[in-house]
Amino acid sequence: MKKFTALLLVFAVLLTLVGCSGSSSDAAPASSETPASSDAPAPADDHITDLEYWANLSPEDEISWNPPHNYMRIGMVVPDGTQEFYVQMCQTVEEIVGKEGYELSWVGAGDSEAAINAVETWVTQGVDALILLVTDTACENVALKAMQQGVLVVLGSATFSSYHVWCNQDYYQIGQNIAKMAAEDMKERFGDDAAYIVIGATSAEFQTQKTTGITDGMDKYYPNGTRYEVLNNIPGIQDDVEALLTQHPEIKAVVTWHAVFALSSLAAVTTLNRNDPKDFAIYGSQMTAQSLLEIKDPESCYISDTWMGDQGRQYANVVLDLLKGEKIRHHDPAPDIVVNAENAETYYEEYYKQYGDTYKY
Repeated sequence: MKKFTALLLVFAVLLTLVGCSGSSSDAAPASSETPASSDAPAPADDHITDLEYWANLSPEDEISWNPPHNYMRIGMVVPDGTQEFYVQMCQTVEEIVGKEGYELSWVGAGDSEAAINAVETWVTQGVDALILLVTDTACENVALKAMQQGVLVVLGSATFSSYHVWCNQDYYQIGQNIAKMAAEDMKERFGDDAAYIVIGATSAEFQTQKTTGITDGMDKYYPNGTRYEVLNNIPGIQDDVEALLTQHPEIKAVVTWHAVFALSSLAAVTTLNRNDPKDFAIYGSQMTAQSLLEIKDPESCYISDTWMGDQGRQYANVVLDLLKGEKIRHHDPAPDIVVNAENAETYYEEYYKQYGDTYKY
């Protein structure tokens, strides 16, 4: 398969702004207490502030939590408070925990200092839990200090040396699944040798894993196609796609893993009057309300997404379950399903019918 890297723009631009920063030398020392040696972890009540205990759990271990405080408040950090994907997520968490009497404070990490200040302020004022979606370990110090003060810490994206639950995803496999979804549709729509664009990023490890998953997956599932790539130029995606399509009108599809990439590509092909599913196709992930509207529209070239469940609902469920004394796996995975025109009206119910035991609020 021919592979062309048409626009490898090595800008140091992250997919979203990094959550927070700090020096690892400031981390609070871990407890010297030795974790219980047994097949199952010791009751968490005995290890509320013990960083070493939480660092030695396996992904499959079920944990419990005995809340040492009752502030009825939760803090949440997301990478960007302006992107629809993250705003929807925070609003979902706010609605769910609000029904249970908890107040949610959330912030889009516009800069590192603001994010750190938010976490430190919440801990000082009193929070029962923190939900931290950050793209690297820069926020680790304030999170570890919060844990040592009895704050429940639930992570997304990057992980730290100690944490209570990671709402995890197999990022490489997500990329593979996106590629499989795209390849199967492209074969029916354009044959087995169309040209396409992969849009991704490599500024953070999880971004690289998703992007590599897509490129490896397209090699596997669509080996006769011609690939062009756009990497890391987050603010300029629309311009880059327009330029590529103008230079290479034979390109028939965009395959990507973020709603911003997919919707920016849609804007580009619309500008070029190519938003026709007979002529072009966009395949994405991290679905938003706008993405879903396009997928439902038979005249839109936005064909499908891989949906990893309602992540806001997942975070809210994990936190509420633990605060109520229930058990959760140390790693709480979110399976994904394909959403397209055929199941756009029913995918939500189908997903939770299949995975509903964890999602009850």
